[in-house]
Amino acid sequence: MIRPSFSSALLGLLALVGSVDAATRPYTVTWSETSHGPDGPWQAITVKVGSKNQAIDLYPGDKWDSSIFLDQICDNKTLSEICYAERAGTFNMNASTTETHQSESPWMDQTWNVPGQRRFSALADRIDFGRKVDNVSISALYDTYQTYPNGRAYPVSVGTLSLGAPQRYHTTNGKQMNMITAGLYFAGGGQSIPSYSYGMHIGSVNAKIDGSLVLGGFDQSRLVGDVSAQPVSTTGVSGELGIRMTDIGIGVAAGSSPFGNYTTKNGLLGSAQTAVIDPVRPYIYLPKATCDAITADLPVTYNESLGLYFWNTDDSKYKDITTSATYLSFSFYGNNTAGLTTTTIKVPFKLLDLTLQEPLVSTNTSYFPCFASDDDTYILGRAFLQAAFIGVNWKDANNDAIWFLAQAPGPGFPVPSLQSIEPNDTMIQASRSTWEQTWNGNWDPLGDSGSDSGLSTGAKAGIGVGCAIAGLILIGALAWVLALRRRRNAAAAATAAQSSTDSQYQTSLAAKPADPLIAKNSAPVELGPNAQPPQEAPTNQRYELG
Repeated sequence: MIRPSFSSALLGLLALVGSVDAATRPYTVTWSETSHGPDGPWQAITVKVGSKNQAIDLYPGDKWDSSIFLDQICDNKTLSEICYAERAGTFNMNASTTETHQSESPWMDQTWNVPGQRRFSALADRIDFGRKVDNVSISALYDTYQTYPNGRAYPVSVGTLSLGAPQRYHTTNGKQMNMITAGLYFAGGGQSIPSYSYGMHIGSVNAKIDGSLVLGGFDQSRLVGDVSAQPVSTTGVSGELGIRMTDIGIGVAAGSSPFGNYTTKNGLLGSAQTAVIDPVRPYIYLPKATCDAITADLPVTYNESLGLYFWNTDDSKYKDITTSATYLSFSFYGNNTAGLTTTTIKVPFKLLDLTLQEPLVSTNTSYFPCFASDDDTYILGRAFLQAAFIGVNWKDANNDAIWFLAQAPGPGFPVPSLQSIEPNDTMIQASRSTWEQTWNGNWDPLGDSGSDSGLSTGAKAGIGVGCAIAGLILIGALAWVLALRRRRNAAAAATAAQSSTDSQYQTSLAAKPADPLIAKNSAPVELGPNAQPPQEAPTNQRYELG
């Protein structure tokens, strides 16, 4: 028998090992049940800020500091009578006993969807997203706006959640503050994660693809195909996820093409460019010439006021393109090579049918999210990331971080498979699924016999009416044939029944005793003494046969 003292020590050791193992597992962050706009719908992360756990939805993927809106942002009625920021949640800084903040800034430049300005304070407070991190770096905004190409200022609806940077701390005016991922890794204690890293696929509201955000690891089911690994930028805005983009194209994965004379079209980018992946910006930002090349065969109209393209939803091609197996492809030099390997991300047009809402438009409007810029801007935002996985290994904050890019799946992705990213990992592995498999059953390929996209709505309606009439004629003909067959069968059955009756009658006659007078093949015999000889009956008198 094990002595109690040894047993207790053994159990304690096992408990310690178990707690360390549990503590160093990747952490899966829960997404909000509410989607947001005004140019999505987009999925967000719900966090609780401060000592009062004030719930706020934020778009994940920022670097350095997170951005939240203070209650005071609703005081400005010059932009809109409606405070759109309230829908995602605002923060009452005075209600929190765990916050420290610096003085309010003057108006400063700030880029949201488009350039704008902000007034803010550098704030440090607790953020709870299922796990708690204290002293998190936050930009607390008193007021902000963004200016679209029409020159009009619009309010901003949702803030951002930082997932790290090349450094361990964000330092402002000499004050060191945490970022949530670094805080969990370096000082998480019982909440610790395997590394200062994350893996994310923002998913799609319209396609019913839930978002995935894992700190210290990634969900392997959210990667299909090749994975490209490249260094995080150390120039310009430190921490940018830059990659060399080589081409943009249009393709059809299955069925016929709604574009008429091609199933694949490449060369839309013109020449290779360095693109930046930015999860907190909504659009695909490209020079107008590139956006025009992409949309040349799409039923869209350019809106100069917002710099975006509106889908012509009454055009028959609109439905053909946005529901079939069509996609927009982005090709990159993979693994930071100059053409040795290529990584291609395919974004179904089904995911590029998004909705503009107030305050950008007065009524909901379907749009294609290519934002036409006047300069050489190449930024791939949330519209692109609906179909792409990104992950970052900030390593040990020693400024040699690696980031990962891979094709993300469609709605039919396999069961989640949580994997760790270790501090020195420079590559991660994808699942064995194929991209096409994860979309099967979730798009409607056009018929293989040929596309009807060139037909007008009236022509399609005429064809439909003609088919309906032909169907009615066929049904009538079948009914007539069946009725004729039933009549013939009934007559045949009646004839068969009469034949059966006659046969039974003849059989009954044959069964009676034979009359000795007419017995077949019998020899003549003499009548008996009591027998009555045959007599002919008179014509005017009835006799009963004997």
